[in-house]
Amino acid sequence: MSYRNLKSSPSRLHEHFCALGPMPKVSLETFVDLGLTDAEIGRYFRIPQTSISKLRKILVTGRSVPFALSGFPVVTA
Repeated sequence: MSYRNLKSSPSRLHEHFCALGPMPKVSLETFVDLGLTDAEIGRYFRIPQTSISKLRKILVTGRSVPFALSGFPVVTA
């Protein structure tokens, strides 16, 4: 997954990132370790499965969190 894919709606994905709680990476890893599917995790947090899938690729696979999800404003030229 590239940053370009997240750039289409970073504010929406950032909302879903924040919905995972104060420690989103740990939260998502815990649910994945428990064997829940992306759809089940999405239902639990009341966010779309597609967002869980994107966040899982970013957070659980060990890739760094894009700046757009870090909570800092994105400045575009």
